[in-house]
Amino acid sequence: MIRLHFSNSKKADILCHNGIFHADDVFSSVLLCEVFDRPLRICRTNCIPDNLSANTIVFDIGYGKYDHHQKGGNGVRENGIPYASFGLLWRDYGKEFCKKIGLDPQFGMLEFDRFVEGIDGYDNGLFHEESTPIMNISQCIRQFNPPWEANSIKVENTCFLNAVKFADVVFQNTINGIKSRYHARSELLKELEKTSSDTMILQRFLPYSACPEMKGRINKIIYPSLRGGFNLQIISSEYRLPKSLSGLNSEKLQRITGIPSAGFVSNNGRLCGTGTIEDAHKFLKLIENIKP
Repeated sequence: MIRLHFSNSKKADILCHNGIFHADDVFSSVLLCEVFDRPLRICRTNCIPDNLSANTIVFDIGYGKYDHHQKGGNGVRENGIPYASFGLLWRDYGKEFCKKIGLDPQFGMLEFDRFVEGIDGYDNGLFHEESTPIMNISQCIRQFNPPWEANSIKVENTCFLNAVKFADVVFQNTINGIKSRYHARSELLKELEKTSSDTMILQRFLPYSACPEMKGRINKIIYPSLRGGFNLQIISSEYRLPKSLSGLNSEKLQRITGIPSAGFVSNNGRLCGTGTIEDAHKFLKLIENIKP
């Protein structure tokens, strides 16, 4: 639950720029509320006053520690995506936050930064297609800005709070998803210990990408589908099912393969569905090695 209140700069706990807001400063506000877990007073202004308290966290304005508008920016990730204020704050406060919510910091920092870097990149001018803009979370946040006709600080601040409330829902869902993936990783590690071949058989669906330790050891996974029946998932890029089977309807697929409950083969040839686990195993015999 966001507990954010507007105040003047002398009383502010956090301070950012006013005017049009973006996902960067909105999610930064959400993060700080979560980190400190108490009501925060925010001041949105176009300049940093001289008498500002040393305890006030300033972001996305002023060329300081948590701004990125200075010449040359304020740091770049190894993958080339520059930091914006959200990422700079996450880099400093992320470990503390992960520990507070019972999440392994090494896992949580890496997982959540995949979310943060998209917002940082967009705020720094990446991923923009001016002729055909693609809707994304940063664009969604931007839609909360008031129309230019409003021309009112009160309306602007109300819209900012609405954007923060929306961003908080996204933030919480993202964190809950990471917690779930961390739980999945522990379950997959147990299954990995029991698996002697390169095919893992699961009793229920688990997001395999949460367990990087499987890479190089497990190439295929069979698991109960959330839609009913069973799936065979090929997770190695060296294998796929024959291209001739991709996209066929179930009747034609069953006729060609001789597998009674064959349901589909995905267009990339790395996922197929069947009605029974026995038929999922039959698809294993059709997998082709496509290693160059």
